[in-house]
Amino acid sequence: MNKTVMPILILSLSALYSITPFLLYPEFPFGGDIHNHINWAKQVSTGIREGVIYPRWLAESNNGYGSPTTIFYSPLFISLQAP
Repeated sequence: MNKTVMPILILSLSALYSITPFLLYPEFPFGGDIHNHINWAKQVSTGIREGVIYPRWLAESNNGYGSPTTIFYSPLFISLQAP
């Protein structure tokens, strides 16, 4: 095999192996803080749609008083997955 093909093949197989549970069981994963994550993703997505490239303030948090946020993921990732 070519030296450039082997690393790509290994990376692709490891990525496929890591997402296999999501492919076999497509239900939404639930946890104790899933409501916070859904709320956070929804507000960041709203901020992006309103033209804020990198939203740092979530206006609907804390009963409408808002709160600052630390974004650990890129806005593109959130805008692709948020409703």
